[in-house]
Amino acid sequence: MKRQVAAAKANLASVVETVYKYSPYQQVSRFDWPDSSKAKGSDKTFVQCHMANDGSWQWTKGDDDWSAYRLDEAIAAAKNTPGTAALLWQEGEKCVEIARTHQIASCTFQGSNWSEAQIKRILTQVKTELTMAVMVFLYDPDPTGTKKAETFQKCCIDVGLPYVLINPKILCDNLPHDASDIEQILAQMEVPEFIRKLEEQIHAAVDGQAEFDQRIEEANDFWRTPQTTSSR
Repeated sequence: MKRQVAAAKANLASVVETVYKYSPYQQVSRFDWPDSSKAKGSDKTFVQCHMANDGSWQWTKGDDDWSAYRLDEAIAAAKNTPGTAALLWQEGEKCVEIARTHQIASCTFQGSNWSEAQIKRILTQVKTELTMAVMVFLYDPDPTGTKKAETFQKCCIDVGLPYVLINPKILCDNLPHDASDIEQILAQMEVPEFIRKLEEQIHAAVDGQAEFDQRIEEANDFWRTPQTTSSR
């Protein structure tokens, strides 16, 4: 921990540790400290931990695969949702926990699992549970978040899951900075309004895709039907 914080030139007395449990033997420690040079007024670092065979915690990721954070909970909520099932993805465990305090289920990939291989592995697992659920990604509208959104989109296409990418600025045009997420959104609006706007984006995307698919099917039907040609 001291090495991590020293690298960030932080005052140890101001560091706050938050532990996120991924499984009984896997967890992530997040360290936050004030930093006025950052857009959010703070900086952070993460350390992965796993439980060794002797029961001690080791400050490394370990050899076993990691699932997505709160994935089981989010899948269960999606299964119990009437209508189109949707799975909400966010950037970071903190965002997931903020949503949970308002009874909104969501999940996120562990920090080192934002690679195509790991995202596809987890999305493939999701598909076995939720065959045609819509993957909804509320991404941070900064360069890093945009890159993650592009990777997420490609993985959904490759796995065969419908998806919706939602820029927080569409939900709220008064966000303070490009790294804004659900924390900043809910500082600007009430939870019911946030949910309503989120659902509007999901339904608009789903309805638009359904209309597009219908047009493709109609076009295919036209070309499959023998056409009558006139002769002179």
